[in-house]
Amino acid sequence: MPADSLCPGCGKALAEDAETVPFCSVRCRDVDLGNWFFERYRVSRLFDPENDQEEFQAALDSSAEEAQEGG
Repeated sequence: MPADSLCPGCGKALAEDAETVPFCSVRCRDVDLGNWFFERYRVSRLFDPENDQEEFQAALDSSAEEAQEGG
């Protein structure tokens, strides 16, 4: 986790030993989860695997690279 990581909920800097990554606290994590439950967040569009295969593969590759760098 980069030293300058910020909580997406409140914008505070994350502690290096935060157990609620990417959030700074249980409260911020729960507020975010509640926003999903009450449909305040939405996925921008439906994913069509047949037509979006290149985009999907690029996202998978990017995630794999991030995981290798972090671990």
